[in-house]
Amino acid sequence: MMAAKARLFGDEEAERRAIAAGHPRQAKAAGPTVRGFDDAVRQEHRFGLVVPHGSPRAAG
Repeated sequence: MMAAKARLFGDEEAERRAIAAGHPRQAKAAGPTVRGFDDAVRQEHRFGLVVPHGSPRAAG
């Protein structure tokens, strides 16, 4: 999800860090570093960012 957030804002460096993370905590740490972050934009796109990447357990 953090990689998708970085992708949404065009931050390739943060996207790479999130993808390369060895632990989910490291991927999550990339989130606040996304350059160009705008919460209003995130609010508009959040469903599309989360649903494709969410846990199958959460869907059922």
